[in-house]
Amino acid sequence: MYCFSFSIELINFVLPYIFRLNDTSFLYPVYIAGEFFLLTGLFIRKLDWPAYIRGLVAVAAAGFMILKYGFNWPPNADVVKVISNIIIICLSGYVLIREIKNASVQGRFLLVDACIFSIIPFQYLFLSFSIRLPICQKTIITRFSAPIIFFQAFYTVHFYIPLSD
Repeated sequence: MYCFSFSIELINFVLPYIFRLNDTSFLYPVYIAGEFFLLTGLFIRKLDWPAYIRGLVAVAAAGFMILKYGFNWPPNADVVKVISNIIIICLSGYVLIREIKNASVQGRFLLVDACIFSIIPFQYLFLSFSIRLPICQKTIITRFSAPIIFFQAFYTVHFYIPLSD
């Protein structure tokens, strides 16, 4: 997921300099479809659902890109972004509830999952509804949540992934 996001951001950064392309908004539907496919695929694997569901998700993501690039529908890609985020949040909540329900001993990774699933919707909703705020206030709030996400990543790598046998 991080490699995909990094690739899109790198392309978005490089295109204006190499090809003198100042409008890179055509990458947004690729980002939406890719993020939707990768994250829902992750949750489908975590839930042990059949592989054909991942195929349906791939068809939905490809269908969105075909509709957007071929027919320019929907005219505002943010509608699809909101729908895909709602689906991802619902899947992540379902995974979290299932892990809490099935856990006999509360694992370390459960806390990390809970924190991630509570921060992502908050950040998304805050950034969506704070259009009128100055950029400095948005930056301060997102920078405030960045250490929390960093701590979660460090906690996951340091305590959950065994570094030696």
